Amino acid sequence: MISESRIREIINEEISKTEVESIVSNRLSSAYNSRDFKKAVKDITADVIEDLFRTLWNRSSTWKGGVTR
Repeated sequence: MISESRIREIINEEISKTEVESIVSNRLSSAYNSRDFKKAVKDITADVIEDLFRTLWNRSSTWKGGVTR
């Protein structure tokens, strides 16, 4: 069996902290720039706006009186 300290040594030898940060940063930036991500954001935004207007319409009696005064 390999001890925990030996595992840590192997990990430290193979990859450094800056390399990990670079890899993660590159993956995230490519994911944020993808078409799938942009489409998902647009779908979520459309759902939120639709829900907001539905809520405002259904509860118009609550806020309409204050606006028309």
